[in-house]
Amino acid sequence: MFSKKEKRVIIISSFILVVLFSLLLTNPFATHIAKAQITTGYSSPVGINVDGGAMFSNGTSTTYSFVTNGLKGVFVFDGGNFYSGAPVDENAFSVQLNSNLLLSNFQDYFIKEETIVNYNSTTGTYGVCIIDEIFNATTDKASISPNLISGNGGVTVRNGISFYRFEYITKYKTSVPFNITLWYFTSLNSRKYPTITFYFQFSNSTYISPHIKLDNVTISITSSSANIQIGGIVYPYVAQFVVGGAYDGATLEVYSWRAYMKMYYLYNGNWYVPPSATTLPPKLYSGAISNESVSGNYGMAEEWINSNASVLQIQGVLSQENLWTIFASAKLVGTTVIFYVIPNGARWIGEVTQNGRQTSISITNGSSVQVEPGSVSYFLKLYAGTSLVYTSSGTLQVVGGPVIINSPVPFTVNGTEYSPGEYTFNAPVTVVFQNVYYESNNVRDLLKGVIYDGVLENENTFTIYYGPAYLTAIYYTQYYVTFQFTVTGFVNGVQETLTSGWYNASTVIYIPSQIISVNSTVRYITLPINIVITEPMSVTIPYNVEYYVTVTHEVPALINGQNVTLTSGWFNKSSTILIYKVYYINSSSRELVNASQYLIVVNSPLYITTNIIGYQDLVGIYWPNSTITYAWYNVSQEIKLPTYIYINSTARYLRISNATVTVKEPTIIIPKYIIQYFVTVRYPNGTEISGWHNSSSIIVVPKIIYINSTARYVLNSSAIYVTKGPENISPSYLIQYLVSVELPNSTTFNYWVLRGSSISVPKIVNVSPTTIAILVGKNVFTIYYPQVIKPKYEYKYLVTVYLPNGQIIKEFITNGSSITYPSIIYISKGARYVIIGKNSTLITSPTILVPKYQLQYYLTIFLPNGTTIEGWYNNGSVIYLPKTISITSYERYVLSSPTSVVVNSSTTIVPKYILEYYVDIRYTNGTTISGWYSKGSEITLYAKAPFYYRVDWNGTFMLANGAKVLVTQPIFENEVLTLRIYLISTGIIGIVAIILAALFVNSLLSKPRKGGSAPPTPPSVGGETKS
Repeated sequence: MFSKKEKRVIIISSFILVVLFSLLLTNPFATHIAKAQITTGYSSPVGINVDGGAMFSNGTSTTYSFVTNGLKGVFVFDGGNFYSGAPVDENAFSVQLNSNLLLSNFQDYFIKEETIVNYNSTTGTYGVCIIDEIFNATTDKASISPNLISGNGGVTVRNGISFYRFEYITKYKTSVPFNITLWYFTSLNSRKYPTITFYFQFSNSTYISPHIKLDNVTISITSSSANIQIGGIVYPYVAQFVVGGAYDGATLEVYSWRAYMKMYYLYNGNWYVPPSATTLPPKLYSGAISNESVSGNYGMAEEWINSNASVLQIQGVLSQENLWTIFASAKLVGTTVIFYVIPNGARWIGEVTQNGRQTSISITNGSSVQVEPGSVSYFLKLYAGTSLVYTSSGTLQVVGGPVIINSPVPFTVNGTEYSPGEYTFNAPVTVVFQNVYYESNNVRDLLKGVIYDGVLENENTFTIYYGPAYLTAIYYTQYYVTFQFTVTGFVNGVQETLTSGWYNASTVIYIPSQIISVNSTVRYITLPINIVITEPMSVTIPYNVEYYVTVTHEVPALINGQNVTLTSGWFNKSSTILIYKVYYINSSSRELVNASQYLIVVNSPLYITTNIIGYQDLVGIYWPNSTITYAWYNVSQEIKLPTYIYINSTARYLRISNATVTVKEPTIIIPKYIIQYFVTVRYPNGTEISGWHNSSSIIVVPKIIYINSTARYVLNSSAIYVTKGPENISPSYLIQYLVSVELPNSTTFNYWVLRGSSISVPKIVNVSPTTIAILVGKNVFTIYYPQVIKPKYEYKYLVTVYLPNGQIIKEFITNGSSITYPSIIYISKGARYVIIGKNSTLITSPTILVPKYQLQYYLTIFLPNGTTIEGWYNNGSVIYLPKTISITSYERYVLSSPTSVVVNSSTTIVPKYILEYYVDIRYTNGTTISGWYSKGSEITLYAKAPFYYRVDWNGTFMLANGAKVLVTQPIFENEVLTLRIYLISTGIIGIVAIILAALFVNSLLSKPRKGGSAPPTPPSVGGETKS
């Protein structure tokens, strides 16, 4: 058992370990411990510090944390008197936009974009330069490797720490006031490397720079995220937009100063003011903050201006304060809900609910929304990114106030009727205006609408919950107007159908001329009229009467003194119509008309039977003897013309145009005639042919005149004679005989040959596509009479040989001879065909030969023991490989690929064999495990034994129990047991060591405690104060 002092030692030690372990677990990034709390009189960076601590207007507070991928700071400098102490010792200061970038591998990088401003007292101007820096804040005094970071700048060393730095080449020279905007974004590139992109903009009263991309820095460390962390669970991460000494930890003394600062973070593509901020950084923090500061006594005081979301800086004493307290409320002004929020520009979301409908809007200070009378509830939410920081809610009622009503006709309020006039009521009220009010049977007033607070509404009932409200009823007067019939007109310029009914007073009606049908045969044609409605009235519309006259056919007529075609249609009353019996269209065309009456006066609807008997045209005929005759012919009548006109017994005219002409129009007909002559032709066989022939026509005599089936006359003179007049013709002819030639292809050719001439027969005859005949004997014969010629021929046959390599041999072989083909055909170096059987064939007819060949491949097989097998093998044959090849008694090859090979190509085969070694393991209990193992396999040498025995293995290797052995040779191992004699002595030594340790701790606690000072503050690291 332990004494009380020993127990106390154990309890205290355990407590310290638990506390330290808890801190490490809850904040693995908190490697920087801040200095003591900054209070009045101490130096610190001053500006906008966001650490996730929020103070509400009701005095309560909370903490929050969020991440972002962008920060922005706006600095407006109006002027001042200032000085940066050692090591700067100049009239200069810096403005810094700082944050901590956390990666998924728990690394922390301090991002710093700053503006350094120098004052030149000689010129009274300021010099402005822009810088970005990145520090490794993962551990205290950590550095950045040049190989892991790239951008426009490079890695530099300060106070033994390597960090990244880039200074923009352009330095601005300016007078006050001037503005500087700094911002940057963080992201991951395609290789999952974090990137930081820096931008800035400078402006003064005469110049505004574009958005300038300062730098694009890549940290070559793979990460799944690249977020700026703000706030935290134990020690918060701080984002800053602050003023401090120029550089290297300098302190800025301020004697006069006026400037404005704004700070934003990026969320979902928009910039927002953070929910909360303090003038100075917190007491404890994670990561890093600015190492430059402002003097406590010669420093700055800050004031939050909510209207433009900015911080005013003036000379003053430093004090750690919240720049604002979070506040949100809503006020009802009439039907407008106005929202008031602090801080303005933050991510405020407002929800307004009324009558079951909810509206969600983004809120800035002074934002408003229109609502309806009744109960309205609102719910305001302040976010930091996606983290909810603060909420405020309430309910508003929209009721009460005066309601002024003016109406020219009676109306009701809350069910009570009031006479025309103006009245004032208190809300809430329900007002009902009459839609129609009758002054008499033919005068009435119609509600046009109600002017409600200056807006014309198309309703007659209003429920008003709040005032002031103004309602003026607008009515218009209507009069009853009658028409003797329905017409179409324009009412105030709009076309309408006009019937008896109500019309607005002062309405202007225009009725244009139009047709009013009484029935199908009587109608009225109205005359135009204009009317202005000023009272109830009856309108009489002037009109003319028309009657419908029906004629069965259109005919020419004289209507009211004008020649027109009479058709069915409408005619004015008293119109006169005269119908012609014969109507001359012109001097060569006329019409014949029949009608039930020819002279008509229209005083009622009429039905007149009319018909055009026919049309006639004047036609002339021009004869071939140059005479012309004229006559009237009905249209479509056919005129027949004579076929022949004889001049004498051997000459006449023949009509060659149509025999009839149909009359279609006035015309002169010129029929076509030609002259013919009488001609006689006499042939050598005594035949004589006579007939009429056209002048200049061609007479063709026959070229052949048959005597019998084997003899004929053939024309020996011209076959063509041109007819020029009457004449007798005797053409000249020669004799031909029929000769037949019979060929061996069973074809007979017949030729007509002149008596005494010769004929030739072919030397080669194609009997068929596969057989030809060769002439034996003469091939020329002289002809003196009809005869049959039979020449002598011998036969050759087409032989086609298909070889297996795709080659085709085609050749004509004489009947009874043989053809020979190759015994071996090589396809390639490793493939060939070998003939099966004899290689020649006797030919007695056309034939196709496909000799049989065997396909063979040349194979080479390499075995692992150096043996080579090679030769020609038939396609499809099977070669069997040896399954085992012994090298020694303890080494062998074992086939691991298929045991046989099917021959289907020429190839070199290297079968896969596995080298195996014989393994023999012998145990002390007499057990033996042996067998073949593949080269490279692993075996474990293990045997169970009582704890007081040690197991070893002797043989091929000297190994401990449980050893793993890679099989690379034959293995023979034996189990060896050795007794453990040191276990008892080892246990005794351990017990003694524990007792001595306890006595040593007790002696430490027995010593008196001495006072001491706190450990010194860790030194600063380039551009950062380590917390």
